[in-house]
Amino acid sequence: MNIVNYVLGLSLWPWLLIGGSMIDCIGTKIALTPNAHNARSVSAVTDRDSDAAPRLKVAVLSDTHLTQTADGHENIMNVAKLKAALRDVTAQHVDAVVVNGDITGGAASDYATFNRIVKRNVQCPVYVTIGNHEFYRTYFDKRETDDAALHRFLDAFHLRNVYYDKWQNGCHLIFLGSEAYRSVKGIGESAWLSARQVKWLKQQLIASRGEPTMVFLHQPLRGTVGQSMGGGDVVQTPEIMAILHDSPGVVWWSGHTHRSPQLSRSIIANDALFVGGGSTAYSDDIDNQRFAGSRREGNVYTKTDQSTNASWTVTIYNDRVAVQAWDHITHRPIGREPSVWYWPMESIHGK
Repeated sequence: MNIVNYVLGLSLWPWLLIGGSMIDCIGTKIALTPNAHNARSVSAVTDRDSDAAPRLKVAVLSDTHLTQTADGHENIMNVAKLKAALRDVTAQHVDAVVVNGDITGGAASDYATFNRIVKRNVQCPVYVTIGNHEFYRTYFDKRETDDAALHRFLDAFHLRNVYYDKWQNGCHLIFLGSEAYRSVKGIGESAWLSARQVKWLKQQLIASRGEPTMVFLHQPLRGTVGQSMGGGDVVQTPEIMAILHDSPGVVWWSGHTHRSPQLSRSIIANDALFVGGGSTAYSDDIDNQRFAGSRREGNVYTKTDQSTNASWTVTIYNDRVAVQAWDHITHRPIGREPSVWYWPMESIHGK
């Protein structure tokens, strides 16, 4: 994340909130009613469906960075952190695991390492998305192309496209991915989605109306969660936000920022419920307010911490979705209670 771009993004923040005001939901428990201005404390409504079993419980990891070291060996620290995270989520009896991009450095041996770890530590389905680091072989091999990077990713996970969907326990899981890195000029670390993929997303959201739906894309949509304002977002943000405005009730997941889950703007409500940040490898935080251990750089506060290991767990019920951040160093949840959002979520944009 470029600090200069991030500072510029802070000054533009009010103008980039497509679809109206945003609600910062980190650490909160709120219930949306038909009137967005009449939200109630969750304590008044948690018994409404408290006896119902969850429909789906998913662990959401990102930015595992299983990248070879300079001498060609595995990154022992990141491998150990991923194993620790997977042991924790297995103990939670999740129904699926999503690893939302920047899984590797794009080498075939990196993918082999990841698949070996998953096979030994996870019994439930594992879904993946492509991140910008999956294209990073271009920095080591001048002959490398975006197509070559895409094919290694697809081959490693037996996928036909970087975008695909799965239905599990009556919930719709939609996975998106960048289709370009160096072949499209000027996008930097941002995701670039073809018109075909954007159209496909719209069709999938139409197909899932009335059922719980979650979308996973490595880079965050511009102007949503924290640190999504300084590059490294999604080129097609305006088109996607327009689609989301007509598709209420979506939970949108991103990684990429390495932002600590306990910081503000990790969970944001606008035309969808956006959840971002977290990394099993390390945290890399930038904020306009001082936070624990941060140091000031110009008008912002920053902190990079190689000792962290964080992810999310989301539990979907018939009437609500509960989001909980996890610390895999202490093997405990971050915060005493999950953030809870009640269905339907039409009221996010006043419908």
